[in-house]
Order: sequence, then C-alpha cells, then structure tokens
Amino acid sequence: MIRLLIAGLIVVTVVFGLWFVVITDEMVIGMIQNSVADGDMKVEIETFKKGLFFTFTSPHIALTKSGRPLIMMDDVAAQVNPLNLLTGRPPVKFRGDLGGGRINGEIGLFKGGTTDFRLDGANIAEIPFFRLIGLEGRGALSGELKTRGTTGDIKFTVKDTRLRTASFGGVPVPLEIFREAKGAMTLEGPTLSIVSFTMEGEGIYARIRGKIAGKTLNVTLELMPDASFRGEAIMLAALTNYKVSPGYYVIPITKTLAL
Repeated sequence: MIRLLIAGLIVVTVVFGLWFVVITDEMVIGMIQNSVADGDMKVEIETFKKGLFFTFTSPHIALTKSGRPLIMMDDVAAQVNPLNLLTGRPPVKFRGDLGGGRINGEIGLFKGGTTDFRLDGANIAEIPFFRLIGLEGRGALSGELKTRGTTGDIKFTVKDTRLRTASFGGVPVPLEIFREAKGAMTLEGPTLSIVSFTMEGEGIYARIRGKIAGKTLNVTLELMPDASFRGEAIMLAALTNYKVSPGYYVIPITKTLAL
C-alpha cells in the first residue's frame, strides 16, 4: 500500500513538474502564436494563467492582422493534451466568449496542424473583422471552421440581420433589406472562395459568387426581388444600371479591404 502511494506521488510530481516547471508559460504562448500560418497575423494573449491538469485561462485573446484586430475572445479556458502533441492531433481544446456568443473547439499548436471550432450566436457588430470588410450592423452569427494547414472549410448562418447599406467601389448595396444569410466557403492559402452565399429578405433573394484573394474582394451580387417586394422603386433609383431583366439585378463588387 505504501509503495503504491509512493508511486502515485511520484507520478503526480512528474506530471505537475512537467506542466508547471518544464513547460513554461512562454513556451505555451510561443507555440500558440507560432501556430498562425499567415505571417501578417498575430495572436495576443492577456494574463496567461496555468491551472491544474494541463489547463490554462486568459481573460482576453485577440487575433490581429497587420496590427488590426480581427476577432477577440473573452474568458478563454483551455486544456492541453500532451499526448496529442506526439500524435499530430489538435492538442488544445478551448472555449470562450466571442461577440456575445459562445465559441469552442480544438486547435493545433504547430503550423500545418488542424483546427476545428464552432461559434454560436455571436453579434457581428462586436467582431471587428466585419467592419474591416465594409459591413456595419448587427446579426446573430453561428457557424463552424475546419482547417488543415493553409486550407479549410467554413459554413455559417446569420439570423436577425440588421445591416446598413454599404458602398463597394462606389456601388451602393442595400444590405438593410435582408434578414438572414447562410453560406459555405473554402480557404486555400490567402484566398477565400465562396462556394455558396445567399441572403433573404421580405420578398427578395440574393446570391453572391466570387472570392477574396489577399486584400481584394472580387464578387458578383445577384438581386432577385419578387412581386411582393416593396422596395422596388428605391432600388430602381439606385441600381438602374445593374438591371438585367425585370426582377433581376447583377452587381459586380470589387474592393481593396483594410486587412
């Protein structure tokens, strides 16, 4: 019994010594920061604090690009699985708050690793990334992101949308008429390609095609109002040049993003 107790104490001492002494705070923070594939991006971690059983917390973690914040997470709690460091699986499970919603998932600590997380009910008004691409307003964003190295897949929905009219390359786009959106995208290096992206409002439907390559947004917006849509007169006044046929508008949108 005594030998078993001593063996248990030795195991506990080794485990706690490994986490609190051998694996330093700077080492973990460095691995997290170096896991970002884009050289212009940076992970900023505030008040990193270790806990028991390979856990750590931070009140605030931000992902920035060229010094500008893209997303900011609050009340982050995470756990490192040291065995997964050897198997190549995502070694860190995390959860936190993002834009008033909940985010949780797994993330790798090495470039070329995998990332898998889900976001539920975040307000896009509280996510700086959307302002940088020219979208102002609110909406409840939910979705998931899966990446491996520099490639990945994104699926999302936005409900209760209240966006403002946006101008892209001098073209006014009446985004306030839409109430929900959903889509799927693929990521390949610096290029985000739209697989499908649709928006719906009362009596109107829209579809977006194209991609974001680096800092350049290059997409086509198709607007399709039906007979029940009450904003036709306003739309005609602003978008006459983009009318292809009755009830069908095609708007090319090109813009250099502030990323």
